[in-house]
Amino acid sequence: QDGVTIRHPPGRSGLAAMLLEIWFDQVYTGDFYQPRAGDLIIDAGANVGAFALLLARSCPGCQVISFEPFAENFTLLESNVRGYPQVRTVN
Repeated sequence: QDGVTIRHPPGRSGLAAMLLEIWFDQVYTGDFYQPRAGDLIIDAGANVGAFALLLARSCPGCQVISFEPFAENFTLLESNVRGYPQVRTVN
């Protein structure tokens, strides 16, 4: 809606379902957790960064460390969170 672009591996399905789960259903936030400024969040298995983007955009005062072991996903993670200095990526 606001122009954010999320890159995902070509030919692989699941991006829409992942976005709905993380952004709409709020399975990692909602009643479970509400990020606050000053929080340090560990995003283990960050995939392409959908959760890190949610946190960076909804709580700019948070710090996020996103770990992703798979090279293809990691490359896209780095691209997707570029411009959000509060997100650090680790391969």
